[in-house]
Amino acid sequence: MTAQVPHPLLVGTYTTPARAKVVTELLDAMQFYMKPGDEVLVYNSIPAVYFLTLTHPWLGLSWPDFESAVNIKDLILHKEIAGTKLPCIVRAKTSVVNGAWPLDPQILPTWWQQGESRRVFGEFAEKHGYVLAWSNDFFEILIAPDT
Repeated sequence: MTAQVPHPLLVGTYTTPARAKVVTELLDAMQFYMKPGDEVLVYNSIPAVYFLTLTHPWLGLSWPDFESAVNIKDLILHKEIAGTKLPCIVRAKTSVVNGAWPLDPQILPTWWQQGESRRVFGEFAEKHGYVLAWSNDFFEILIAPDT
């Protein structure tokens, strides 16, 4: 752990050079798609994104990976019925569970039924025509056509 992410909330925090690279790229890219205070949908075990970008969870859950797919589907439906502005989506493409990430990519975990939740998020994104706006080796940002 010898590298830093150039971010005011991470001063004195060290990580691996590979991790610092992909996180810095994500934080830099996010500035083009959202601003502090925006509601964002973040999943695949990366809740620190909210803290680092001063954004808020669109579903009211900072770590939806631990929610049931049924609950997530209900929360999304509630937001859709309310006519809430569609959020930008930020997600990891591979697992952050292993200590070597982003090196030695591992499949996303499914031990808490995260696969079902990811399916619900995928259906939501498809329904609303989300497109890939940005990607690096580890993260993706998706946006709805009207954002």
